[in-house]
Amino acid sequence: RKSRRWPICAESSLQRDLLSAEQAARVCGVSRATWYRQLAAGKTPLPLKLGARSLWDARELRLWIDAQCPAWQLWRRERQKLGLREPG
Repeated sequence: RKSRRWPICAESSLQRDLLSAEQAARVCGVSRATWYRQLAAGKTPLPLKLGARSLWDARELRLWIDAQCPAWQLWRRERQKLGLREPG
């Protein structure tokens, strides 16, 4: 018998790979401290907040890197063109 308790969780369209700051920094080839400095300077995508945690969407990071790592203001316009939702 199949459980119907969480059917929405089974949808692949809802699955996201969320990365910690340390993992996001590793993907981008910088230290965690550098990642946070760049975040404070507006040079990285904004994180998603989950309680007290800050997490980055791996798919968005890959798109950001492919776009040559633009500053947040430029990336914000680009992500709107790509149809990505605002973090928050």
